[in-house]
Amino acid sequence: MDILDEVKALMKQGVQHFRLGKQTDFYSYKNGKSDEIKKILEPISKLSPRVLHIDNANPARVNEDITKLIVEYCTAGNIAAFGVESFDEKVIKQNCLNSNPEIVMKAVKIINKYGKARGSNGMPKFLPGINILLGLIGENKETLEIDYEWLKKILDSDLWLRRINIRLVVPFIGTMLSEEAGTRYIKKNRKYYYSFRKKVRQDIDFEMLKKITPKDTVLRDVQTEIWDGRHTFARQIGSYPLIVGINKRIPLNQFIDVKVTDHMLRSVVGEVNE
Repeated sequence: MDILDEVKALMKQGVQHFRLGKQTDFYSYKNGKSDEIKKILEPISKLSPRVLHIDNANPARVNEDITKLIVEYCTAGNIAAFGVESFDEKVIKQNCLNSNPEIVMKAVKIINKYGKARGSNGMPKFLPGINILLGLIGENKETLEIDYEWLKKILDSDLWLRRINIRLVVPFIGTMLSEEAGTRYIKKNRKYYYSFRKKVRQDIDFEMLKKITPKDTVLRDVQTEIWDGRHTFARQIGSYPLIVGINKRIPLNQFIDVKVTDHMLRSVVGEVNE
């Protein structure tokens, strides 16, 4: 098997962190057959890499069988990035998107059901992430309100999202978006974007982080990366790793355990766990 052979070759060279990525939907690997997905995850897991994560997932393809395999064989802190793009049914139809709010909610519930448990590195084993795109065809102020309400519904349902990415669309030449709209909707609605982002960060991200990493959670194998003044910033290696700010200088490129002491909008504050 090419993927397994590649992992083995890399591990012989000292590589210990892997993400099975560069695909639009991990759940569709080998036509979404769970036995085929087990054939790739199980043998890699038996090699005991420090990190084994996946990449993107189509909410419409998420199911319990494959989710259980991912939780069983991958390492904690794993994220399935959902290309939701919009929760507005009108925008979904006009842009030929392949999910709707009900499908997304079902997928979020399935992954939370099996992946919410805390793993050995202190993070939940497997959580969804959501991507929102601004500037799609048909977008208006109400679209942003709909997006916010669905994200709030996920939070209020005690369902966890590891991160919410909010990005502007890029209308590549030759695409439907480029030919029908270009940047017209970005220019039209840009005045709403700052307040929308701020509201999501304050009301959703912040509250979600407090659920995912409550105070006194110990995050293990956190690598110190950079200094900023007297502060050290560190992250675990993995998919969308959580940034940890430590209020003192620590030697860089060290792996340490950190206890969470506070929360920021999209990061946490911690102290070295002795």
